[in-house]
Amino acid sequence: MLEEVRPSLTPSKLLVSIAAGVSTRQLEEMSSGRTRVVRLMPNTPCVVGEGASVYSPGRWARPEEDGEVVRALMSAVGECHQVRDTEFTHGQIEKQSPVQ
Repeated sequence: MLEEVRPSLTPSKLLVSIAAGVSTRQLEEMSSGRTRVVRLMPNTPCVVGEGASVYSPGRWARPEEDGEVVRALMSAVGECHQVRDTEFTHGQIEKQSPVQ
């Protein structure tokens, strides 16, 4: 799918990904240049508004501005917190992830 939208990915656009197992670095490499990327992992209780999501901005993302966009989007279905990208593949988040 990224192939299809790649031409539209400019530095003014924000790519938010819920692709399991794909790091922000990989997403940046697969997209067009300096794409603003935020990796997001929601959990299944989001379906009933009791979710907890975590996100990690990539190196070209604007942490405050893009983080606020993601937090605003995900706060509609529960809590949302920023983590380091490495925490998606190590420790507690990986063990609790319903998307592996």
